[in-house]
Amino acid sequence: MLHCMMLINSMKWLAAAAGAAGLAATVGAGPAFAADQPAETVDLVADAATVSGVVGETVPLSLQIRHAGTAYIYPATTEAADQPGAFFAVPSGTAVTAVPSGCIAVVDGRIDIANWRMPGQSMYWCQGPVIELDGYMPGQIGTWTFDLKINEAEVLPGSLTAHLNCDAAECRDVDPANDAAPVTVNLATEPATA
Repeated sequence: MLHCMMLINSMKWLAAAAGAAGLAATVGAGPAFAADQPAETVDLVADAATVSGVVGETVPLSLQIRHAGTAYIYPATTEAADQPGAFFAVPSGTAVTAVPSGCIAVVDGRIDIANWRMPGQSMYWCQGPVIELDGYMPGQIGTWTFDLKINEAEVLPGSLTAHLNCDAAECRDVDPANDAAPVTVNLATEPATA
């Protein structure tokens, strides 16, 4: 209890000192910045992905998002389940046969924790590489590798959409145009050889 009171008093003192120095102070939201410094930005980017294979073949599909902004995304900014991540819409004519760690099936429009890593779904939510209370640094990359079976001769592209469930100004994505990217399957006539 005493430790907690000392911490609260220290935070109040730091906030008062920052205010007196003309700095903006936000407890838990990162360092204070002088008013004339440019604002830091959040920019999650989904990278396009392409795999090749023949009908009946199972191929590894690597998906990636990256943080191209300058801001550090603090865990305190969002709930743990709302850390940076991506929605993966599976290409039609294919089926996921193996789901990587960190990915959860989306069933009936909801992230379905009960079906963690369940294959065969049409959409997945994959959480970024955040461990416990670690944040998401500028330049950080999240990758996931699914096993994808090509079931049909006609495959329509899927998509990867980077997402951060946060409406606060400090974590709003500055470039929503790069949040989504196609996931494409190129059909070959013969299986790839090593």
